[in-house]
Amino acid sequence: MQFGAAFFLSTFGRTITKPTTVSGVLSAPGCSQGGAAAFTGAGAVTFCVGNPGWQQPGPISRQKIAIHELFHVWQFEYKWLGNANPTANGATWIIEGSAELVGYLGIDAKGLLPIATTRGCVVKEVTDFAKQQPPGLPALSQVESAQQFQTTVGPIYSLSLTAMDQLTSNSGIASLKVYTDQIAGGVEWHTAFQTAFGTSTSAFYNQFPTYYNGLPIPAQYLCRV
Repeated sequence: MQFGAAFFLSTFGRTITKPTTVSGVLSAPGCSQGGAAAFTGAGAVTFCVGNPGWQQPGPISRQKIAIHELFHVWQFEYKWLGNANPTANGATWIIEGSAELVGYLGIDAKGLLPIATTRGCVVKEVTDFAKQQPPGLPALSQVESAQQFQTTVGPIYSLSLTAMDQLTSNSGIASLKVYTDQIAGGVEWHTAFQTAFGTSTSAFYNQFPTYYNGLPIPAQYLCRV
């Protein structure tokens, strides 16, 4: 957790400053959602240590999960999350894809798993899923709401990570701070998206399938660590 806080400071120029409660539990209402590894609220992270989502990943992947969840705390502290109107938070794939990206960038910074390896893994995961359960995952435009995202079967977190990786490839990971500040200032999320990432949501949705289909697919999945 201390590394995550330091990583946020070096990456975004701001870190978590408010007290944060970290708990490990065997059962809680938030742990009943599909065997999830953890859930987060304002100033609190709860790890569902009895769930498959926490037990099955290896030690490096668990560190990614910890940074992912801590980034949600960061999102709450800087008012990206926690709006009275949930739609003001923006698309869920952006929220979760950003946390995945930051989590994997964090373990890359620790020298545990190169981000280049992660990029290949998530593409292979999504591609293999499409072969096994055609036509695969829905378009990102169809998983904007929390309900749509959470009820999607398959590696939607991986697809969302790839989308956020593309969006931040030109503007840099610090563009997430720009997006955060826009949302916190009450800017409608589509406008915040345009400002932060330099493209509209409609333009991004239109080009993303072509971009994704052009990505190399590794022969092996190398991220079970």
